[in-house]
Amino acid sequence: MAYEKERLENALAYIAIIHKKLTNKPAYQTYIYKYLALIDFTEVKETGRTMFDLDYIALTNGPVPSVLYDNREENLRNQPFRDTVVLKKTSEQQIIYEPVAEPNLEFFSDHELDLIESTLEKYASRDITCDKICEITHREIPAWKKAWSKRNTSQRVPINPLDSFPNILEKDITARTPIEEAAVQHFMKNAI
Repeated sequence: MAYEKERLENALAYIAIIHKKLTNKPAYQTYIYKYLALIDFTEVKETGRTMFDLDYIALTNGPVPSVLYDNREENLRNQPFRDTVVLKKTSEQQIIYEPVAEPNLEFFSDHELDLIESTLEKYASRDITCDKICEITHREIPAWKKAWSKRNTSQRVPINPLDSFPNILEKDITARTPIEEAAVQHFMKNAI
């Protein structure tokens, strides 16, 4: 658990640094949440697992990592990532992630660093507003779409990463790709 927290902390700092460099804007929590979701759900499609082992919930504006979203006020007070990134509230009452130290990138494989960097290179620009990045996650993350469409009257529902693959659980095991089977094994094991 400590290892996963350190990975997340260093990823948050690295993402905030890249975002600031590419956009010349602070890393508002909405951007951080959306970058994490884009990275994790791309990783699911590529490897059958998420990079950060975060659970996501579907909200009106797209997917968010529940542990960060649900604890944002507490995280502002307690600063659980203070060694590399601090959370601050702006005068507009928005939360930003501000790097305070160089992240330790040794927590990540070359593949993971490439995915983080390519995701931000694709989606972090001065032209992409918070509304726009939300729209992007609606389009790019089919698991959010499926969860949101099944919500009934709820304003938040858990996202099943297996929904990244159409009808994956209905497929015969011999019809699944190796990545699909890895995803089924990983997420079904974690569901028990």
